[in-house]
Amino acid sequence: MKTSRRHRAPTIRARAARDRAIAVLAAGLVLGIAACAGAAPRKAADPIASILPDSARNLVVIEFRDSPTQGLIVTGGMLAIPDSGGRFGSEIVRYQPGPQNPGARGFGDGDRLVFTDLEPGIYRLALVDLEESGTVRRFITKQAPESFHETCRVYSDSIRALTFSLGRGQARHLGRLVRRLRPALEGSELWNTTFEWDAVDERRSFRDLMKRKRLTPWRDVMARQLAALDSLGTPPGTPR
Repeated sequence: MKTSRRHRAPTIRARAARDRAIAVLAAGLVLGIAACAGAAPRKAADPIASILPDSARNLVVIEFRDSPTQGLIVTGGMLAIPDSGGRFGSEIVRYQPGPQNPGARGFGDGDRLVFTDLEPGIYRLALVDLEESGTVRRFITKQAPESFHETCRVYSDSIRALTFSLGRGQARHLGRLVRRLRPALEGSELWNTTFEWDAVDERRSFRDLMKRKRLTPWRDVMARQLAALDSLGTPPGTPR
């Protein structure tokens, strides 16, 4: 499934984003940056504990990519929940998990945003937090006074896959959010966002995450999802 929506932003921000993308491309590091940004977090992350029994643990993951790459990695995100009327209205109702469940607040893993042990229910992705990768900082922006950070807000986006349900004992890979820089700076339209899903990406994502020490408590639930995919024989490129 692919759905697109254009995001609006001031022209100054558009030029800044474009200049940044050009700098990354001109440095000849596009492929290396993409590999480094997508393969692992900037630094080793602390392990996360789960207070739930194995049968109740759950996990959801979404990938984020820039095109052309700006050398950004995901550092976190935020989920919204329905309002008292059961709707996702114009105002964000933030999901606020308890302090004993830090994984439910979301954390980055390269180009992935991961949430763990969410309460069973319906959620919508509200935003994705980004920062420049260590490679970009080391070779391109090391003279800058501070590292580059950005928040990509997607709550009002029309992409249906950003609204999802999750239950006990489930592992879900929602797909990949791709934010493409528009080729012209006419007006204030900066981004064209699409959403993609592929069975190969889902398998690869879960296999990579199962290697993360911090996600040890969720290996079994991811393994069960991989086994389910294999039993269904889902071919590459199958839409959901």
